[in-house]
Amino acid sequence: MALDLTTGTLAGGLTSLATTSSATQGISINAVAGTYNFGNTTISGTSTQGILITGSSAIVPTFGTTTVSSGTDGVSIQNNSGNVTFTSLGVTTTNGIGLLSTNNTGQVIVTNAVAAINATGGAALSLSQASGTTTVNLNFTGLTSSGAANAVTLTNIAGTIVGGTGSLVGTGTVFNVSGGTVGVTYSGGITQANNAATVSIAGGHATGTITFSTGTISATNGTGLQFDNADGTYNFNGTNTMNGGASSIAIFNGSSGTFSFSSSSSITNPNGGPAVNIIGGTATVTYSGSITISSQNQPLVSISGGHTTGTVLFQTGTLSATIGTGLQFDNADGTYNFNGTNTLNGGNAGVDILNGSAGIFSFSNNTSITSPSGTAFNVTGSPTVSSTYAGTITQNTASQYAVSIDATSSNTISFTGTVTAASTLATANGVLLNNCNGGNVSFTTLNLGTSGTRISGQPAISIQKGTGSGSGTFTLGTVSIFTSAQKGLLATNIDGTINSTGGTIDALSTSALDIAGPAGFTTLGMTIGTLNSTGGTNNVNLSNCSGTASLGSGALSAASGTSFLVSAGSAAITYNGTISQSNAQKVIDIASTTGGAKAFGGNITISGSSTGISITGSTNATSTNSVTISGNITATAAQTAITVSSNTAGTFTFSGTTKSISTSTANAVNLATNTGCTINFSNGGLAITTSSGVGFNATGGATAVNVTTGTNNNTISSGSGTALNVNSTTIGSSGLNFYSISVNGATNGINLNTTGSSGGGLNVTGTGTTAGSGGTIQNISARGVEFISSNNISLKNMNFTNANTTDAVASNTGLSTGNNLSENAAIYLYTVNTVSLDRIAISGTTVEEGINGNTVSNFTLSNSSIVNAGDQPDEDGIHFYNMSGTCAITNTTINCTVVTPNTTGGDDHMNLQMQSGTLNLTISGGSATNANKGSGYLFGIRGTANATITFSSATSTTNFSGGIVADAYDNATM
Repeated sequence: MALDLTTGTLAGGLTSLATTSSATQGISINAVAGTYNFGNTTISGTSTQGILITGSSAIVPTFGTTTVSSGTDGVSIQNNSGNVTFTSLGVTTTNGIGLLSTNNTGQVIVTNAVAAINATGGAALSLSQASGTTTVNLNFTGLTSSGAANAVTLTNIAGTIVGGTGSLVGTGTVFNVSGGTVGVTYSGGITQANNAATVSIAGGHATGTITFSTGTISATNGTGLQFDNADGTYNFNGTNTMNGGASSIAIFNGSSGTFSFSSSSSITNPNGGPAVNIIGGTATVTYSGSITISSQNQPLVSISGGHTTGTVLFQTGTLSATIGTGLQFDNADGTYNFNGTNTLNGGNAGVDILNGSAGIFSFSNNTSITSPSGTAFNVTGSPTVSSTYAGTITQNTASQYAVSIDATSSNTISFTGTVTAASTLATANGVLLNNCNGGNVSFTTLNLGTSGTRISGQPAISIQKGTGSGSGTFTLGTVSIFTSAQKGLLATNIDGTINSTGGTIDALSTSALDIAGPAGFTTLGMTIGTLNSTGGTNNVNLSNCSGTASLGSGALSAASGTSFLVSAGSAAITYNGTISQSNAQKVIDIASTTGGAKAFGGNITISGSSTGISITGSTNATSTNSVTISGNITATAAQTAITVSSNTAGTFTFSGTTKSISTSTANAVNLATNTGCTINFSNGGLAITTSSGVGFNATGGATAVNVTTGTNNNTISSGSGTALNVNSTTIGSSGLNFYSISVNGATNGINLNTTGSSGGGLNVTGTGTTAGSGGTIQNISARGVEFISSNNISLKNMNFTNANTTDAVASNTGLSTGNNLSENAAIYLYTVNTVSLDRIAISGTTVEEGINGNTVSNFTLSNSSIVNAGDQPDEDGIHFYNMSGTCAITNTTINCTVVTPNTTGGDDHMNLQMQSGTLNLTISGGSATNANKGSGYLFGIRGTANATITFSSATSTTNFSGGIVADAYDNATM
């Protein structure tokens, strides 16, 4: 031993000290106090420690340039309260620790980085403090250790260490920091080939910065980089390679530090857990390297345990998994950015965000997930998470979803890349959004099924409400859906908005759209380019919806229920595809809506036992509460083709150029109780054929009903049912315009009753002057046509044959007092203003009146004929009470072919009785011939009536009574 100092107090110093080949220590200081300068010190050849300071010393030694070569520990400082300073320190050991510091309250200082520590069989540095911390300020050009369990151990150390380069190898944890606040910079290599950690930082290490600068950290075994309650700053700037055993990165137990790993970092196939595992804490991590999982069933990344506030950034490298579970987040509440290339292609490698995670997530456009064995992108029980996924997702695994999000409230989750499902496997699933109580979920492109493979396991998109409250927005972007036996889009009780920007939905044997909102409505902002469905309960169901749905073109058919169902809500809906229904269901059913324009532009086919089109229960008088069906309608079913009923507001328009309706026992068109509504049949082409049902039936109220002309004619042909029945319903300003109306065998052929005072009325035209081209009313038991409280009636080119075959009144007396209201007639008029009858032929059996009128103004009959009207007294060809206004009978022949006199024939050809009103009647041309029981023309002007009757070129011959009989009574003027 060159120098042995035991007890006492030192002062002064040496110029230099050199010793070689000592059997024990080179310098031993035990329980010594004072201040001493040892100068430059060289120690070599010791069998134990080169320098040993121990025994609760309080010495404050200063060493100059110091070189130690020892058998065991190079420099050992234990339990010293004074600062120990080396101008520089170089240590070489053959079987010991380079620098050992234990339980010192004084500092250990190496001022200049001139020399290195090279330890064999021991750690380069082993610094520890059992209570409190020891402060160091160490500077080395290198740290090298081999053959020991630990190469560097720092326990409860403060201060700084510059380690330089070198090589650290250990059988245990190679680089071990526990507690303290020490800052370290090391540019050497660290190698781990045993089953232990390569770097471990634990015990609440706080505030210090530990930087591994340019060297290589290599782990072919063990657990890699372990951070347990690590709260400092940790920079791995060199090459960091973990490719064996369980070597990985683990940050856990409340770690709140800042971690960075260079682009030269790589982790490959750890066998003991995730490649990067963060549990709890608030760590901020930047990882720029690569991770590969190709042979171990482990996650690439797992973040769990309530990790909060920290930001985890995977910056520029490639994360690749062909097995394992990909990216796992369980109660992860920080910010997580995956900005590099992320390839998940195999095993169950996807993204799972679970168990109350409330973090912010982003995944770059270089991210891809391909057919994992589970859900590709899964969010469960994390209703406040925010995520942006810009990459692609492809799912072709049976019974698994491309995207599943379960529980939303204030989420913002977006997919800006393309999400694809079932491109090669039909039983793969698309998108499930479940327990949606708010939040925002958006997609840019959804490709769910292709022209070759149809999704058949679950609905392509399912959006389901949870038990909570909240209003969300679900944006589907451009959608391509191709399904078989599973619905295209199913949404139930969603509070909020569903949007789409285009695309196609093609559903085989199932519904294309099934959206059933809550009482507060689901708001739609949907655009679809093509919508096809060949089955399902409904091809389309939109119930309790608001907003807009523009559904493009396509074809709907074979629904077991209503083909296109709209129930309640105020949505504006447009569909220009074809719709057909042959089952005993409606083709379109719009019920109880409160607003929103509905427009159908495609052809509609109603066949088999279909119950046609139904519009019922619409309320709220707004200009947008309307239905427009502009496609052609073809109906061959026995049931009613068009039903509009029990609506209190709205405009309903059928504007296709062809509306061909053929029914049997049911009414073809049925409009009932539509107070406040306008109903239009425009552009012509309304061709109705029925057997026993009413052809066109409008009852119970409407603001206006219009039937207008177009390229194709409007016609009605009915059997035992009334052709046209309008009762307590206002005819609109455009009127009811028909080319022809024919009836054979009904009780009444046409009935208009209380149809408004100023509308367009009824107009039947036929063709030019072609007799019968306006239709034939025949074999009618009561009244061929009946007009009560109606206006603007124009019938032209119509035949009335056997149009009144039953007597309604045994005795038809009392015309002079207006007692003709109960009588039947071929044409019956009561309280009618403006009637034009042109080229009307009444013939065959007319057992009461040919034309029976009461309180009729502005009546015109021209170019017509009445033959054999009536078979009893007071049954006449023209039988009127209180005709008024400007009236004319022109070129009209009234004749009876029964031999005169005969008890079976009628009475007068024309019998007009008045009690009040003003009449200007012109009778020109035509004739009244062979009146069987009465006069040709009989006028009884009574009460206060004022009548001017002008005859011009009319003849009245061979009548039973007078040719013209005109009597004025009371205060009447004639």
